[in-house]
Amino acid sequence: MSRLTDIIDATLAAADPAKPFVAGPVRTLTYGGLKDAVARVGALLDAWGIGPGDRIVASSAHDLELIGLFYGAVRAGVSVALIDADASPDEARALVKAAEPKAVFADARLLGDAALRAAALAGARILAVDPDPAAVAPAGADGTYPAVLGAAGAPAQGLDDGLVAMILFTSGTTSRPKGVELTHANLSAHLATWLRHYGYGPSCRLLNGLPLHHTDGLTHGPSIALAAGATVYRPGRFSVQQVPELFRLLKDEAITHFITVPTVLALMLRVGEDHRDAFKGPAFRCIRSNAGPLNEQLWRDFEAHFGVEVVNAYGLTETVCEGIYCGPTRETRRMGTIGKPVDIEVRLVDGEGRDVAQGETGEILIRGDCVMRGYYKAPEETAAALRDGWLVTGDLARLDADGFVWIVGRKKNVIITGGINVYPEDVTRTVQTMPGVRDAATVGVPDETWGERVVTCVEADARAVTPEQVVAWCQAKLAKEKVPSRVFVVDKLPRGPVGKIVLPEVRRMVASLDGQPAAPASAFSMDHEFDVYKLAAGAFKVHFRELSPESSPDTVKGWDSLAHVDFLVALEKRFKVKFSPKDIMNIRTLGNAIDALKTKL
Repeated sequence: MSRLTDIIDATLAAADPAKPFVAGPVRTLTYGGLKDAVARVGALLDAWGIGPGDRIVASSAHDLELIGLFYGAVRAGVSVALIDADASPDEARALVKAAEPKAVFADARLLGDAALRAAALAGARILAVDPDPAAVAPAGADGTYPAVLGAAGAPAQGLDDGLVAMILFTSGTTSRPKGVELTHANLSAHLATWLRHYGYGPSCRLLNGLPLHHTDGLTHGPSIALAAGATVYRPGRFSVQQVPELFRLLKDEAITHFITVPTVLALMLRVGEDHRDAFKGPAFRCIRSNAGPLNEQLWRDFEAHFGVEVVNAYGLTETVCEGIYCGPTRETRRMGTIGKPVDIEVRLVDGEGRDVAQGETGEILIRGDCVMRGYYKAPEETAAALRDGWLVTGDLARLDADGFVWIVGRKKNVIITGGINVYPEDVTRTVQTMPGVRDAATVGVPDETWGERVVTCVEADARAVTPEQVVAWCQAKLAKEKVPSRVFVVDKLPRGPVGKIVLPEVRRMVASLDGQPAAPASAFSMDHEFDVYKLAAGAFKVHFRELSPESSPDTVKGWDSLAHVDFLVALEKRFKVKFSPKDIMNIRTLGNAIDALKTKL
């Protein structure tokens, strides 16, 4: 296994300086530009007395600057704590304080918060990230990056592969930040697996627009591209209107690997009727679905519609990214499973830590070179997660006779009803196979008699799927105790920034639902227009008085791609209409949505 610093040095020495390393929608970072940034960042940090074992914070929406900063710091042996550029001031403040950095590189939006600057270590450098060389640093900052960079320096030598390369914060950032420490050795081991398993090489062209503060965006994008000498395309912040651009990039740039999330796949499937050949180019190899369970029906439908292979995998931030792979090799592919372990060891154990028999449910334990060093300055949490060298995942699975791993649920999500354990993912997976169901989530709710009852929220068109039909479907396929006692059909399920369903929000949704169906629509009226604003306010999380016919993603902060889809689905349910792919693409303002509805009522 090569050292991470050797991988970086070898690629930068061998690559054509003019070859694109990261291609953005407007600008491109070449390998020559990356080599220059790495040398100059290393020299800057050294001049500031920041060296191996120290930490910096990086938080920016400027991808190319963030990427150059990241690899320059890592090559110098400095750990990079990555924070979401869209984090709230409260979240960013908590994470900066937890990271104890010697320098903070962030966009002006965050640095405008004096409390955030105060959260850094006394004497820490504060730099505003801005690609404009004429940009003026906000009050309290020491300058702007990359304008502050000076001459290049010699790379650090003899770095320990046990040094922490990056710290990625998992959920719960505002209360008790938990930073996953991933070492140089963790990254180099994982990259070696990917180079072999996915067949990455210099001719590969990856399309990945996932956030860089997530491991799926960073490691499955720039990091593997750097290790392979390949090019990664970053299309910019995702929006519904960007889908045609994704289809264009896939064909025009001869993309070989598309790394995305299930939500984007679902949207591409819905609006992709005219793009069935998007993945048919001779160079294309596979799609990699990240950041959450891949609905088996979506998986099958997408592959059938586009004639392309979708690779599923299982892993955690604590394992860099992945560890169990379903594809692209034949021996690891079985649809509906998460595949087989590659370059790691896996055990399934019971509550006493004993290995379970084949076919029985047990908690997944993982051991391998990709497993994190621990949680930053959190010895109790680290001890709970790492036991005798094994990472305790909290996920439940079973192993079939052929060695494939089937996810059953999460240990902490077990519903105990009438003294019987019900794994909610069993119920959810069954409901997801029902025609007309887009997605589902199952939770346990307190009950005086049963302890807990099984409740399922179904994301579907209320005209096509009823609670009674869902119950009947489950009765035909599940043991009696697993059949939901209540089913709610909703227009959307609450999701986090990368598309994962947020179970605490589902529980709150269940507590607040009254189960009343939406009122039928008649001729479009002022009352119906008001309903459009109310639905938009709910989807975008703003007050309806802030909205107007001119409101668009450019003027409404909460109008991102996921919220856009939620809004359209809510409109379809409320007005009992169905938007065509053309309608979806043409709705760019609330006025557009109102006009589209008027033509259908």
